[in-house]
Amino acid sequence: MTACRPRRSRIARTLLGSVLATAALAAAGCAPTATYPRIEGSVAISNPRLAPLPELMADAIEAVRGDVATEGGARIAFNLPANTPAAVWNEVARRVDGGVPATDADIAVAHVLQVRLQMGQAEVDVVVEPAAGDAGGVPGLITLSMQQKAFRDWAITRRRDWRVPVEVPALAWQAAEPVIETLEPDVADAPAEPLANPEPAIEPASEPAIEPAAEPDAPVLGSAG
Repeated sequence: MTACRPRRSRIARTLLGSVLATAALAAAGCAPTATYPRIEGSVAISNPRLAPLPELMADAIEAVRGDVATEGGARIAFNLPANTPAAVWNEVARRVDGGVPATDADIAVAHVLQVRLQMGQAEVDVVVEPAAGDAGGVPGLITLSMQQKAFRDWAITRRRDWRVPVEVPALAWQAAEPVIETLEPDVADAPAEPLANPEPAIEPASEPAIEPAAEPDAPVLGSAG
């Protein structure tokens, strides 16, 4: 019986670690596996609202602040994948100090391309775009590896700068904003304007003039001969 105790102790610790890890994920509302935007054929969750995807995007933008920040590092313009909901843009902007959605193609921008999450490991691809007129500045692709331990914040463990040509994504913030159109009322639905004189004036009919009949001419009698 005594020899079995170490083994039982190891099993108990393993089970306890699994329970704690599961509890940590549940408490944070995290998905164990997620990819955004979705990779074709992937079965991973692809909902950008789901934690910790907005947090990972914000952490990646902060990590490249030195590459694209303006105004002495106080302002950083960022771009998210097309069709990202406006609520996610707002959440990322809230998490990034001085972060604003990019609306000007002439400034430096941090473009988030994709987020990949698997349990406590994550990767975020970011394109850093220099400002227009930046001598020698070319867009660059960066992959940031992140890790999270139970009940701790995400930490960047590795940065890889890819020396390959990269296409700069189009700015997507304008498409994320809801567009509310004010429709003009239809002409057919507009109330009819009241008539200036709703009762038409009726003129009395004039009586026809009656001329007296001409008297017939008297016959002319010939004299007897």
